[in-house]
Order: sequence, then C-alpha cells, then structure tokens
Amino acid sequence: MADRWKKGSVGIVACILAVALCSCSVPQDAQTPKPSPIAGTGTALDAGATEPQATDTTEPSSTTETSATEPTEPTLPTKPDDVDMTEEEWEDYISEDPLAQRPQTPEAPPEDTLPSAAPPPKPTTTTTEATTTTTTTTSSSTTTSGTTSPGTTTSGTTASGTTTSGTTASGTTSSGTTASGATDGSDTSQTSTSTGTSTSSTQAPPQDGWYVNDGKTYYYYEGKPVTGYQTMGGIRYYFDADGVLSSKVGIDVSTFQGTIDWNKVKAAGIDFALIRVGYRGYGTAKLMMDVYFERNLQGATAAGIDCGVYFFTQAITEAEAREEAQYTLKAIQGYKVSYPVIIDTEYITTNDGVPRANGLSASVRTNVVNAFCDEVRKAGYYPMVYADKNWLTNHLESERLTADVWLAQYNSTVTYAGEYKIWQYTSAGRVNGISTAVDMNVGLVDYAAYLRENGWNHL
Repeated sequence: MADRWKKGSVGIVACILAVALCSCSVPQDAQTPKPSPIAGTGTALDAGATEPQATDTTEPSSTTETSATEPTEPTLPTKPDDVDMTEEEWEDYISEDPLAQRPQTPEAPPEDTLPSAAPPPKPTTTTTEATTTTTTTTSSSTTTSGTTSPGTTTSGTTASGTTTSGTTASGTTSSGTTASGATDGSDTSQTSTSTGTSTSSTQAPPQDGWYVNDGKTYYYYEGKPVTGYQTMGGIRYYFDADGVLSSKVGIDVSTFQGTIDWNKVKAAGIDFALIRVGYRGYGTAKLMMDVYFERNLQGATAAGIDCGVYFFTQAITEAEAREEAQYTLKAIQGYKVSYPVIIDTEYITTNDGVPRANGLSASVRTNVVNAFCDEVRKAGYYPMVYADKNWLTNHLESERLTADVWLAQYNSTVTYAGEYKIWQYTSAGRVNGISTAVDMNVGLVDYAAYLRENGWNHL
C-alpha cells in the first residue's frame, strides 16, 4: 500500500509538472492583455463604427445585396509556368477553389478624402553606422586633430586624455570614446567611435503633408491634423482624436494576384500582408494548398513586410476545422508569421450544386470556427476570424467567437456594430508591384509588436 501510494504521488507530481510546462509554452488568455489600438484609448469599435447607412454598402460574400451593375464571372488565374500540373489538372484545381466561385461585381476604387500623398515616413529611432576616426598625437602639449565624414561628430583626444565632443550637422550631439591620450611625447594612433540617434522633427508642421513629432506621425491638411478614417491614393488610414496615425496598411493575396514584386509593394507603403495558405474544396472537401503560398510568404518576408496567413474553410464539423488548422500550422512551419493565423468563412455562390458549408446554422458554424481557433491557439499561434458584416451579423453568433475579427465591408465607413481589429474595405485596390486588383485593409492593431511582446507565434 505504501509503495503504491509513493508511486501514485510520483505520478501526480509528474502530471502537475507536465501541465505547468505546457502552460508555459502557450500564451494564456488570462495572463495576456488583449490587443488594443495602436494609439489612443478605447476599443477598435470606437475607431470607426457608425450608424448604418442606406447606401454605399457591398458585402463580399452576401447574396442579399443588390447592385445596379450585374455581377460578372470571376477572372480565373492562369497556371504558373513552374507549377507541375497539366492544363486539365489546373482546371480541376481552380474549379474547387471557393474564390473562383465568387461573382465579381464591378467596384470603383475607394474615393480619396485627401489629396494623394506618398506613404508616411516611419517615426522609428535608428542608430547610424559607427564611424571610425584616426587621430595622431605629436606631443603632450598638442591637441590631436582628426578628419571625419560630413555630418559626423569628430571626437578628438587632448594630450591630457580629455575627450571633446562635437555636434553633427543634423543638430544631434554625439560623444565618442577614445583611449587615454599619450603624454610622453611619442606618436600614438587612436580611434574614436561616433554614433548618432535620429530624433523627431522640431520644425513646425506643414500646411499640407506628413509630419513626425515625438515619435508620432500626423497628416496636416490646411494647417490642421486630420482625424478619423482618411483615404489618400486609394489607401485608407486611421488617425485618432489627437491626429496620431493609428493604423497599419495591409493587403491580402492568393493565387488570383499572380506573381508579385514584393519589394515594390513594400516601397508603396504596405506594412502587412495576409497570405492564403489554401482552401478546402467546396464539393470534394479536399484540402488544397494555394500554389502561390510559399513564394508569397517568402517574398513578402524578404521584403520586410509583416505576414499573417489565412485558410478558406469549408469545414462542416469541428473535426474538419481542426484538420484545416493542423494543415495550416504544418504549412507555416519554418516561416516567421508575425500576424494572426486566420480562418476565412464566407458564403459561396456556384452554378453547380450547393457548397457544403453554406447551409450550416449560425450555432454550428460558430462552433466550427472556434474549433479552428482553439487548435491554432493550442499550438502557440494567435488566431483570428475573417467574415463580412452580413456573415457576422446573420450567419455567426459573433458574441461567441473566441478570436479577434477581421471585418470585410466594402464601404466608405464601417457599419458593423461589433468589434473588429482589421477592416478589409475594398477588393479594387491598386498597389505598385501587383498587376491585378487587390484587397486592401486597415489594421488597427500593430500585431507584429503585440505578438512578439506577448509570446505568440514563437517569435
């Protein structure tokens, strides 16, 4: 009996230790603060929800909206040259793609609310490259002299070993460090290292244009900082009540955008990209990888763009949703994913048959979505749900969702009454480096910083 009790005690202790170790490896909701807007206070809901408008609303996957212009068949992508499929296999692959079934309603690009402007400057603090200066001391009574590149502080050493510091051309003072000066009359070569740190502008704000001050970015128009949602050059930004730029610029892409020049995309001012991993066939239920997934994730990451990923679900059970999550998690192994791992749920319109997930009740669909998110969360990644306003309002029990919302509403303002962290506001965006139209997004949370700071996504 005593031996049995000892063995049982050891087993209990081992279980407790195992649970403790597991809980350390995955961020816990109870201990992790919820993401908040980049600047200002309140929830993301405060950043744009308004009273519903009678017009100017388009839902990406809803069949209840009407349009004066008849939808057209989607333009299907051509097979990439390096994809090992026959044309027949490619047609079969595309035929099961839910995106290929979405009717395309002609959509005008977002109207600018302000004159088109270049991407905003980044208010980051950077350290300049160290500059080495060689000085020569000729005697104990002679002050050393040195040469340096323009705009760099020269720091010399006197015979007594005292360091003097100068001022850079930019007005930032930087002091160097040197070895002790020679006092015995011998010639001595010494080096000094000078570093400089960028500072915020102390100039007055412009009448019109971007302005960075105290690490914050503003846009001035007619001498005043703008607030709320503003669109410039087809790109939408959010400025808080104080005029501080409080959003990130994002796109989401798939096979349908073809080959992308990610360096040009980065130069166009794109901060983050949400990249499709794949989809479940709406008829066969097969799991399929987006043929551009890997090259998009590799290219965007190499260009310095933060990346999240999404999977287009057609799961009808919680088990299938977990299978989709595992498929997605396996696909991103070895990659740096600094934005959420997302389940995309939406209505599918087809001319042949009924897509398998269209008829789910709101309750079952919510359970399916939460199962995907739970599986992602257990693996240490941060989950998210993509849906449009109609889907969130009528076909999901949004109050039961366990993850942040990426809202799709093609409109000049948000009329969804719930909380959202990313807003997809158009599918008619144009970005240098992408030859097709592309979905554009406003990100109200700096997920890259949030996930790193809170231990998500193994960053």
